[in-house]
Parts: sequence; structure tokens; C-alpha cells
Amino acid sequence: MSHKQDIRRIHTLDDPEVLALVSKSDDYLSSLYPPESNHAEPLDALVGRTSAFFACYVDGRPAACGAVKRFDSETAYG
Repeated sequence: MSHKQDIRRIHTLDDPEVLALVSKSDDYLSSLYPPESNHAEPLDALVGRTSAFFACYVDGRPAACGAVKRFDSETAYG
């Protein structure tokens, strides 16, 4: 069975399925690591000018997500 996959950059936080996916990810990571080891950025910061947030959709539903945040515009460090 073939599944349609596509990756989309997320510019707004208005998709409840994406928000649910991020919440599940946060819950899972919180179960693995103590709070002092959790360095996750707030989601609204990941759709800003210095960050890019992406979701991978499988058959039209979000199945994975990730972000890239630029820390240093001089060296393009992220």
C-alpha cells in the first residue's frame, strides 16, 4: 500500500492536528527526561523570523514535526 507524504512549513499555529502532535511529542519527551533537561522552545517561537517549523503529512494527516532555529546570523549556526 502506497502512502502520500509531503513536508510543509508551518507558518501559523491554527491546525489542531499539528498542535496535538506537538503536545504528544512534548508529553513523550517529558516522560523520558527531567524538567531541567528539557530545552524545548515554545512553539510560537518556532514559527518566527529566526526559526522554521515543519510538519510531515502522511495521507493528509500530520505524522512528524521538527524545527530549525538560527542562533547566529553571521555564521548561519542553527
